[in-house]
Amino acid sequence: MKNVSNAAPVKDEASELQPIRSTPAWGPVSKYLKPRWVFLLLALLLCLMILPSYGFLREDLQTVLFPLMLIVLLKLPNSTSLRPPRAVIVLALTFWMLGALHVRAYAPSLINGHGVYLSRVNSAGESPEDRELYRRLNEIARLNDLPSTYLVQQHFSSDDEARSWLESHDEALFVATGSSEWVRVIMDPERIIPFSTKPDLPEFFTKAAKRAGLPRVDALPIVRTPWLEEPFVLGTVPEYLQVPGRPPELGQHFLAWFAEGLQRDPQLKEQLSEPVAESEMTEQLRGMKKAALFAAAGIEGKWLTSTPLGVPLSLAATHELLSAFDLPGILQEKALHCAQVSFNHSAAVARDDDVPHIAAIAFNNIAVARIYAGYRDSDFARAHHWLSAAAGMHNRDGSPVLGAKLALVNLEMLWRSGLITPHMLHNTAY
Repeated sequence: MKNVSNAAPVKDEASELQPIRSTPAWGPVSKYLKPRWVFLLLALLLCLMILPSYGFLREDLQTVLFPLMLIVLLKLPNSTSLRPPRAVIVLALTFWMLGALHVRAYAPSLINGHGVYLSRVNSAGESPEDRELYRRLNEIARLNDLPSTYLVQQHFSSDDEARSWLESHDEALFVATGSSEWVRVIMDPERIIPFSTKPDLPEFFTKAAKRAGLPRVDALPIVRTPWLEEPFVLGTVPEYLQVPGRPPELGQHFLAWFAEGLQRDPQLKEQLSEPVAESEMTEQLRGMKKAALFAAAGIEGKWLTSTPLGVPLSLAATHELLSAFDLPGILQEKALHCAQVSFNHSAAVARDDDVPHIAAIAFNNIAVARIYAGYRDSDFARAHHWLSAAAGMHNRDGSPVLGAKLALVNLEMLWRSGLITPHMLHNTAY
């Protein structure tokens, strides 16, 4: 008998047909992650790092790629237990949408504070010089405790569009746009100086303002005394200002200090080192604004044009003029005199043929100061001369500048008050 135990083992043909399983090239990674989604995530990260060097804005890339990355993160894990909850994804997408609307100036600011808002230069992108302006303005602000600069990732095609945005964003002192060669500062003249003691406006004054094209004249500083029935309206800042970008440090320091001079009272109160009595608060805050404005106007160097320096001088003089009316029924002659001197300086650096929108406000305000400080026929004739010059100033398109509209109202008030007569103009030399 054959020994069965010594027989050769019988091979299973089915087992020979089965392929030998090998370890995947991805190793343990593929056990947890899907390779194609890993590749897509790496591609998105490469786009974020490389495309800015080709002129694409990093903020735009972040806005576009963020939701794509969220989708990748949702699909990346093999196991559903490793995926983030859908509620987290929905919440992240909600914040992404709000943030995208905010940085493009379509939603009000919840994070940014009061300061300068630097808009996109054009719809295509920005240059390294424009990014340097943003960086340098914030550096100057940190060193001198001045208002910060924020980016608005929106291109404003016109001044009116930028000013419309300013009306709905109270935190913005002004919008700066343009290029590294010339920075265009767009402001809202109707909210620079809130005059809390504004008197009741007579009907003849509001009608005159509407005829001159100022339907919201009550948003501007208006001065009036008990012995003169007619009020007079003041200008604050021009509609826009061109600041040369060369040499760069001059314009950058000017913008930083000019922004401090436009700060509102609640923000300036936070800078007070010691408590101030309420009776002294207005004078203290006005002094802080004037100090910043004089600092902006006092920046010396090889300016391409001295015109920007006249704007803070004129605004500081306007603050000085308003301080003459702080005490009811009393005009402070010293403040009136100081205002006239500052207005003369500001008008000297703003030629009416070069920048009528700047010169007209200075001419209008110095005329109002002369009216209240005057007591001779020549004083009122001189005020009439300033107002007439301002009323004739127009933009290049032929439309009257803001200062011209103010002057038209004040001319009507001057004639109505009887302080000036045709005979006086004919016989008075000034």
